[in-house]
Amino acid sequence: MTAQDIITNALIEIGAWAPGETVDSDTAAFCLTKLNRIFDNWNAEESYIYATTLFQGTLTPNKNPHTLGTSANTPDFTVSTVRPPKITEANLVLTDQTPNIYRPLQIVDDAWWMNNPVPSLGTQIPFYLYPNYSWPNAQIFLWPVPTIAYDIRLLIETALGSLALSDTFTMPPGYEEAVTLTLAENLIPNFSNTESLASAPLIKQAAAKARERIRSVNEQPPTMVCDQGVQSMDSRPTLSIANFDSGFFN
Repeated sequence: MTAQDIITNALIEIGAWAPGETVDSDTAAFCLTKLNRIFDNWNAEESYIYATTLFQGTLTPNKNPHTLGTSANTPDFTVSTVRPPKITEANLVLTDQTPNIYRPLQIVDDAWWMNNPVPSLGTQIPFYLYPNYSWPNAQIFLWPVPTIAYDIRLLIETALGSLALSDTFTMPPGYEEAVTLTLAENLIPNFSNTESLASAPLIKQAAAKARERIRSVNEQPPTMVCDQGVQSMDSRPTLSIANFDSGFFN
């Protein structure tokens, strides 16, 4: 199945095209822009992202920030598609140890970074990562600033890429229905006729159910953690651990 097939099926769903009829090039081009806008919107919602990518690169000592993006934008770290919507986990990789040691980096927010009194402080091993999702490259600030060329390993959300008409549509189960019906729903105002207007409520209802189906698969329940104020006695920036059955606290 190609993007052209998705477009044809969406037009048939709203009665704007008959089965077996060829969609003309101008209509197909317009529908393709609508299709890629759907993917662009879904990239802004974590529950539509179905995959993550494990990226690893070597840090430049005393450099802050490092940038992350596509090769066209000359970043420090290159990814194959658009810059990732989000970094979900991060490790500092101690490559001078055998085997390598992976030390978790705590991802912090804007407020934490803005309240850092000495952002340029240097060290061999940083503990925190502040991601600034600028465009077209994301910025990765580490603190303290690393002075050794260790590696950094990032778990990043994989953005949904745009398609050309002849590109093969290949996504996990449920996405074909969700994409086709969402496109059909978005095309109703542009192809208004008696049949499409009559079918609009059913199309919208079916599209909403299809989207909810893939969202329910992608969404993960949150992990229960202690408040930042209830920290470990350890000096490392890790969250507290408590096992109420055994009475163990850290």
